[in-house]
Amino acid sequence: MNTWWNRLSSFFRKRQEPHCKIVADSTVFSLHKGAQTLWIARWEQIEKIEAYKVDLFTVDQLRLAFYSEDERVYIIEEDMGDFEDFVAQMMAVLPSIPTDWRMRVLFPAFEECRTAIYNKNP
Repeated sequence: MNTWWNRLSSFFRKRQEPHCKIVADSTVFSLHKGAQTLWIARWEQIEKIEAYKVDLFTVDQLRLAFYSEDERVYIIEEDMGDFEDFVAQMMAVLPSIPTDWRMRVLFPAFEECRTAIYNKNP
């Protein structure tokens, strides 16, 4: 039994993807997976930010979609490392984002509640 359990738990550990980490300062934000940088975006290039939820059956996952001038879309998920630090930096860099944006998106549960929280050119 112990050998079977070890093999099963080892199988699931191998299949888990490393968690991504968000890094932000006053000029750029970036997503990293281990030592690899997946992308870098400049705050000044962001045209619009939408906050929304994804229904994962038993829980909702909060996401932020950043639309840039060059038509790229960068998605940040609340499960990524340093999400709360990232949100604090986002609010400092873009002070026009309403402070109650999270409450608008989180309720009611299990509905997308897509909300534009930032528009560079409203």
